[in-house]
Amino acid sequence: MTRFYVLSKERMAGGTNEVFAVTCEANLIDDIIVDIHNAGLELVTIHDRPEGSKLGKYNHIIDAEVSGGITDKQIGRSAKIQASDSAAASTLSQNKQDLLAEDERSTSMTINNKNGKVTIALEGRIDTNNAPQTEKEIFGAVEGKAGDIIIDAAKLEYISSAGLRVLMKLRKSIGKPMPVINVSRDVYDIFETTGFTELLDVKKAMRELNIDGCVQIAAGGQGKIYRIDDETIVKVFCNSGVIPLDFVQEELNNAKAAFVAGVPTAISFDTVKCGEYYGIVYEMIDSKTLSKAIVDEPGKIEAFAEKYAAFIKDFQSIHVPGGKFKQSRDIYNQKIEALKTWITEDELAVMHEIADSIPVTDTLIHGDPHSGNIMIKDDELMFIDMTEVSYGPKCLDNGAIFRDLISAAQNTPEACEHNMGLPAQLSAQLGQLFFAKYYGISDPAQLGEYLKAAGLVSAFNIGANIGAYAVVNEMARQKMPGVVERLIRGVIIPNKDALKYLLSAQQ
Repeated sequence: MTRFYVLSKERMAGGTNEVFAVTCEANLIDDIIVDIHNAGLELVTIHDRPEGSKLGKYNHIIDAEVSGGITDKQIGRSAKIQASDSAAASTLSQNKQDLLAEDERSTSMTINNKNGKVTIALEGRIDTNNAPQTEKEIFGAVEGKAGDIIIDAAKLEYISSAGLRVLMKLRKSIGKPMPVINVSRDVYDIFETTGFTELLDVKKAMRELNIDGCVQIAAGGQGKIYRIDDETIVKVFCNSGVIPLDFVQEELNNAKAAFVAGVPTAISFDTVKCGEYYGIVYEMIDSKTLSKAIVDEPGKIEAFAEKYAAFIKDFQSIHVPGGKFKQSRDIYNQKIEALKTWITEDELAVMHEIADSIPVTDTLIHGDPHSGNIMIKDDELMFIDMTEVSYGPKCLDNGAIFRDLISAAQNTPEACEHNMGLPAQLSAQLGQLFFAKYYGISDPAQLGEYLKAAGLVSAFNIGANIGAYAVVNEMARQKMPGVVERLIRGVIIPNKDALKYLLSAQQ
């Protein structure tokens, strides 16, 4: 068996990294690792290859091979290793001198124990010299702590195999992969090359994105959407304070899963920081929101409504097996729990009873499919906001469309402009046309019955969600007493049976 030792991750003057091949018995590997450390060199990784094979390319590591081993000069106890390439030996010797001449830099750390989580922020370098002390400090910080442990590597410049072994010991002690966050590109390369990205939950540092001067093209409940350039947009989660990264990451995961499942959605790239807020970057070449298209050409609103209705119906017919998304029943039941401080136990039980009637299914709903969350390019529509995508009955989506286009136009017209970029008059008109096209109905009386059903589901949607929203939004808290009396007690509970029928019928 031939083992290839990557002895330095630092770039040499020639712009390369050194790679050496050693042929030996497997039981000598540990001794050789000690020899390498004793020589003052940092072992990054070991790649096993059948004897005689060529090195593959690993990130910045060049395709290199040494016909022999490492000379006695570079590695003590070298009776196990035979050298035959003087040029390589010379290069290694210079490499060693460069490493030994480098100023020794230690690591430091900051410990933050908050909300049941221990965050250990590492700084500087972790190598053979300081790894024992680093291990002592880390294990001292987590001793007796029952919460999650997070390693913040934002200021970590380098980590050697000795440092990696410290993290491996920590992983073994807690019994599960731990997050290593804010990892720079260079340090991430080390984690990836050594296979530690498979052992730990390693996350690259987010890039900073300056949106000053960028044109805002849409807004919604969680934030605003800006065009970065002709090819990309960014959704910035800037409403209701700083929205947690976990929430933002869930939308990114939903967007990727939906795209793979065949949902017409924009291609999502990565999460970014926009000042103090998080954002998601999407590819969106030369496009505009459906709302903006209607504002630009109001005379084509009926054609837009027909395309909108067909788009939603096609989306709601997509089957995605495998449990890749949450069930809307579970989502509603979880949010309803936030109402317990506002309504009685009996009323809370009725709300849960209604939510329990939502069927378990493998068809998708969007959760917030208004015209400001849909982009149009070359007459093709696609979603850009995938935060609330779940499995569920189509009537929940239709209720959300009624809420945003028709109900909002009547009750909070300013919200139409702010959240969707549509004036209230155009919003109400689009809503009416959408349902007529969706159900294929032209008779006003018959359409009125469908709108009544959509309005009832819309009331349940608002009533079930408002409690969770009030937890983080002061305006929602102020509206809670009125919502409880007008919607929950005035509409939802008296129409419990009708709601259970509408939801269970999956219409």
